[in-house]
Amino acid sequence: MALRGLIKLLILAALLYFGITEVWPWAQAKILNTGSSIAGTATGGDNSAGSACVAEARSASQALADGARAFRSPPYDLAAWSSTVSSVSSRLSRAESACRCDLESCRAGAEAVTELRALLTTFDGMVRGDGSFSNPASQRERADDLLNEAQMLARQGR
Repeated sequence: MALRGLIKLLILAALLYFGITEVWPWAQAKILNTGSSIAGTATGGDNSAGSACVAEARSASQALADGARAFRSPPYDLAAWSSTVSSVSSRLSRAESACRCDLESCRAGAEAVTELRALLTTFDGMVRGDGSFSNPASQRERADDLLNEAQMLARQGR
């Protein structure tokens, strides 16, 4: 009887762990992406450039997060990683182009993209084992804060 309880507890712990590490980040990304597209269509007008910037930057951020998640444990397939870096870099370039406007939201979005590019460089160094290490969590947090600020500014039409 006690063994069944222990097995149920282990299964519950595994489901909880999976929910926190995989489902929660995915759900947050989906909710935030939905929010940015709502902001762009609901307010329209002259902040559409800011909304486009935020949408492209969030897309690049999600691609970076997905790539980092796929390569979180060694051994690494460096050819596949190079392809991921190229894909994320392309999305970051699109976001940089979308964030070239004079709105405050575009400036905050462009700063977030700069942080994301630095984070990609950090992850690239970690996967390739160049020996350097910075704190990717704080870089990600900074980029997320800037994206949230850009989204708020875009909603205000700034």
